[in-house]
Amino acid sequence: MNSRMLSLDLTLNCERSVLYKEKRLAYNALFWPGAPPNLEQARGYLRALKLQRLQRERDKLLREIETAVQSQDSAWLTDLQSAKSNLNKELRKLARP
Repeated sequence: MNSRMLSLDLTLNCERSVLYKEKRLAYNALFWPGAPPNLEQARGYLRALKLQRLQRERDKLLREIETAVQSQDSAWLTDLQSAKSNLNKELRKLARP
């Protein structure tokens, strides 16, 4: 398995894990003592979690882009830049109210 495939596999596994953790956190919030969060609060919490996940992914992509530039791997760099573009779209969409 080459490094790009390994990186993609790790990203997918990490994303699945984060999504599971986000869902689990939202589920557990239903049973916390005190007043449960209202719908807007819950959406805000989930939005914040998604924003953090996207920021971690962006940071990882930027490190990989640096590595691709240093190794002069133009095919990998093209893939990473495309992924970065998609990630930036997701971040902009998340930033909209």
